[in-house]
Amino acid sequence: MAGLSIGVIGTDGSGKTTLVNKLVKELNRSGFSTKKVWFRFPRFLTYSVLFIAKLTGFTKYKSDGKHRVAIHYFQARPFRILYPALVLVDVIAHYIVKVWIPSKLGYVLVFDRWIHDILIDIAIDTCNPHFFHTLFGRLLYSLASRTTVVILVDAPDQVLNARRPEARLDPYTYKRRLFYRLFSNFSGVYSTSSDVDPDIMWKELENFLEQKAKIALEKTERTEVYAHVKLPLFRQLVKNKYVMLASNWTFQGLLIKTWGERFFLFVLDLIFAFPIFIVISFLLGKATATILSIIIAHTFNWAFNGNIWAIIKHTGRTYNLVRNIEFLANLEKRAFGAFGSIAAIVAFGSLSRGEFSETSDIDMRIIRNPGILNWVKANAFGFYLRSVAFLKKIPLDLFVLDGINEIERHISPHEPPIVIYDPTNAFSKIDRRTIPLRQVVQRYQNR
Repeated sequence: MAGLSIGVIGTDGSGKTTLVNKLVKELNRSGFSTKKVWFRFPRFLTYSVLFIAKLTGFTKYKSDGKHRVAIHYFQARPFRILYPALVLVDVIAHYIVKVWIPSKLGYVLVFDRWIHDILIDIAIDTCNPHFFHTLFGRLLYSLASRTTVVILVDAPDQVLNARRPEARLDPYTYKRRLFYRLFSNFSGVYSTSSDVDPDIMWKELENFLEQKAKIALEKTERTEVYAHVKLPLFRQLVKNKYVMLASNWTFQGLLIKTWGERFFLFVLDLIFAFPIFIVISFLLGKATATILSIIIAHTFNWAFNGNIWAIIKHTGRTYNLVRNIEFLANLEKRAFGAFGSIAAIVAFGSLSRGEFSETSDIDMRIIRNPGILNWVKANAFGFYLRSVAFLKKIPLDLFVLDGINEIERHISPHEPPIVIYDPTNAFSKIDRRTIPLRQVVQRYQNR
């Protein structure tokens, strides 16, 4: 949803950042590429004015020993004109980098503080309650005109004072809060209080977002794409099956694989490339033969040691569910053929969630025992399983881990792991949520 932006404004202690973090989390969960943007003090040129004001006494500080508050007295003509002008220049520069470019790239932007906060800061600092209607005020406000939703978070004064005791040091605290509450009368500004039940507040906000921005967070399903990329442009690219396959052919999951599996993949490329080079070097020059043999070997390795069918499933392809379950049922017997090199084999994903279907892949991890010989045997066993899966068109998403401590970044805390092979209970000792493979297989065979 390119161009969507949500500005969250409000006085200190009102609960803006808490709400912003939840919005970003829920939007990301719903499949949107979301950026959180802090937009209160975009200072570059204004540092010069603030430095001069500090030296000349136009900026004063109040402290109670624990907190310190800066108070600007910019009502004098040089500051009253120069300060807003420089703030405008700084805001435009910050806007281009933090807002315009990410928006063009397709990000959904959630602002923690927005143009409205800057307008209030300047109105207070210059002692000009009509600043919103000045030339600089209107130019600043025009930057916020394309914001999809502006949310004003407020709370009763006694609540705000309790949350931010340093506010009593600022003589303009109540005037600042009054300005914020005036914004609630503006068209397009949604006002909410953080001094109510959080669930009620969130539900009301969800309803507002659904009406205003056409976003139903609870009903929006996560958009699944191949590869965990955040840049929206790349997310669109990898939805194309040819780009998807080309990307997988090039990298073959190197960003996810462990160093042990990366090195094994490199060694296999060399092993496959050498005989191919010997054969075609009689027909082609050495440079051409070298390049061509590496490409052919890499493609062969990709087909038999990759996860092609698991990648293609992102295009909507369906698979034979009975054949996939049979493949899982025979895994435990096959694991004994790994000659003791494997500590455990676990599965997760849709199998763990009870959602395994014709469109699912099989998320599996092999955890090998330490040692060079075990590294060779375990990765060779992984190569064997991937080759079988490739020939039988089974969407196997398999990686070989160098140790049991690496499993955490692969398994979601909400998905209890399914134990396929764990002869010494090594995995079961670190995670008590395990489900035996036989139990899962029987569940699907009895359907």
